[in-house]
Amino acid sequence: MHDFILNISDFPTVLFSLLLGVSMLYWMTVFIGIIDIDVLDLDGALDGAMDGALDGAMDGAMDGALDGAMDGTLDGAMDGAADGAIDGAAESGGEGVGTIIAGLLSVLRLRSAPMTVVISIFALFGWLISGLSMFYAGAIAKHFLVKILILIVSGIFSLLITSFLIRPLSPIFETKEARGHLDSIGSTCRITTGKVSTSFGQAELHDGEAGLIIQVRCEQENTLQRNDEVLILSFDEKKEVYFVIPMNDLLEE
Repeated sequence: MHDFILNISDFPTVLFSLLLGVSMLYWMTVFIGIIDIDVLDLDGALDGAMDGALDGAMDGAMDGALDGAMDGTLDGAMDGAADGAIDGAAESGGEGVGTIIAGLLSVLRLRSAPMTVVISIFALFGWLISGLSMFYAGAIAKHFLVKILILIVSGIFSLLITSFLIRPLSPIFETKEARGHLDSIGSTCRITTGKVSTSFGQAELHDGEAGLIIQVRCEQENTLQRNDEVLILSFDEKKEVYFVIPMNDLLEE
């Protein structure tokens, strides 16, 4: 147990340990309902700002941790990572590196899921790969260059594994916009009642799924009956009904 704790608290595994710890804390808050799963999802203008801050934080953390590790102490690595993250996030504009990161995320299709999910999976596998590599490397893992190599390899393989796992899960995170009432104007539907008047009538609207039963009204005299096709002209928001016209009348005109 003592060796395990030393392993996960040693550079470079400690970086993934910290990230994994933050991810676990986040998911605990999600499970108890404090915050939403998409709270860190990056979109629009926030995308560039967050990318820049994250890039600066990671660069600063890496530089600080490496400097601390070269001093030969875990405390130096931890302190350097924290200070570097703060300074890097504050000073980085994130324009150049942020663009590269954004392109990498797109190529690996990591944007198809919330960033919180991506970061959590990346942290988990990075932690496992780095920890196992440090364990099996034995005495060689004490060399600074070996630690840097393990960090790079762990990061690359963790990204690839994350991309592989996210792809089949991406449909789960797709956001589908609800079809609005006005979107149905100009569409056709079929009557499901025996008649349609100014105060009565229903029709089935095919929306590409199971279909919708809507309330319809026709302001002109008609002989509409079940299975007749009508065209939707407008929607009355107060009465929540669609006004329709028989398709036969349109064809005759």
